[in-house]
Amino acid sequence: MCDWGYKTAVDCSEILSDGKLSIYERWAFWAEHTEKMNEIPMDEDTLDALAVAVGEKDYFVYSFTAESFFHKAGFDSRRIYSAAGSWEFLQCAKACSSSSVFPSSEAVHEILSNLREYSVVTNDCLPKCSHCGGDCIPNVRLNDKFCHERYSEGLSNLISWLEEIAASKTRLVIVELDSAFKANRLSAFPMESIAADLASCALVRFSNERYPWVPAVLSKAVGLPTKSFHELPELLAHAESADGQMLSVAAEKEVEQAAESRKLQRQERDLSVEPIHWRRILQHLGEDLFNCAYERSM
Repeated sequence: MCDWGYKTAVDCSEILSDGKLSIYERWAFWAEHTEKMNEIPMDEDTLDALAVAVGEKDYFVYSFTAESFFHKAGFDSRRIYSAAGSWEFLQCAKACSSSSVFPSSEAVHEILSNLREYSVVTNDCLPKCSHCGGDCIPNVRLNDKFCHERYSEGLSNLISWLEEIAASKTRLVIVELDSAFKANRLSAFPMESIAADLASCALVRFSNERYPWVPAVLSKAVGLPTKSFHELPELLAHAESADGQMLSVAAEKEVEQAAESRKLQRQERDLSVEPIHWRRILQHLGEDLFNCAYERSM
C-alpha cells in the first residue's frame, strides 16, 4: 500500500473512502488486514497476570483495540466494553441501520480464496449489507459511520459500574496497558477523567514511551516506561538505582517545563479550560467520540 501513500495501519483507515483505489483493491487490503487482526496471537502471559491480579476483585475492562483479546481470553463479556469495535464483524458502509452489523469470517474467507487462486477480487465475493444491499466496511472506528449498537450494552454496564464505585467511594485502581501519549489519547482521555473525578482512584499507566506522561492534576497517578506487566519488578528495581533516579529527575523537569509552557500559552490566549466529566466522555463514545476528545486535546 506504500505505492498509494499508506505507510501505517492508522493511515490505512482512509482506504475505504479513497477514490484512487477501486473497491476491489480496497477489499484486497482489508480482507488480508482483517484476517491478520483476527489471528494476532494473544499476549497470554500478560492476560494471565491480569487474571491473577484481578482474582475475585470487582473489575471492568475498557478496551480500545478491536482484536477482542479479552473476550477470547475468557473474561466476563458483561464486564468488557470494546470501544473500538471488532474485526470479527462487518457493517453497512452507509450505516443504513444501527444494527446493520454482520460476522466478517465468511466474506473475508471468500475474498482471500479468490485472491490466492485468481490474484483478483471479483464482484460476486464483495460483502453486501443484508439490510440495504450496499457496500460494507469493517465494524471498527474508522470514521463517523461506525455502528455502535453492538457495544452499547457494554458501555451502559461500564457507566453503571463507575457510578456505583463513585457512590460507594470504593477504592479503584485503573491499570492502563500499552498506552502512548501520541497514539492513544482517545483511550487515555476517559481514564484520566475518571481518575480526576474519583478521589479514591489511582491511575497506573504502562507505556512504551521513555517518559510516560500523566497529567499533573492527578494526585494518584504514575507512568511506567514498559509495555509488559512482567517488567514491573525489574522496572521498580531500576527506579531505586542511581541511574533510575537521575532519569526520573530529568523526566520530572521535562514535564514541569512542558506544563509551565502550556500554562503561559493559555494565559497569553486568555483561555479557560473547563473539565469534561467522565460520564459525558463515555456517553460520547456511542455518539461522536472523535469531536469530544479532539476538541479537548487541541
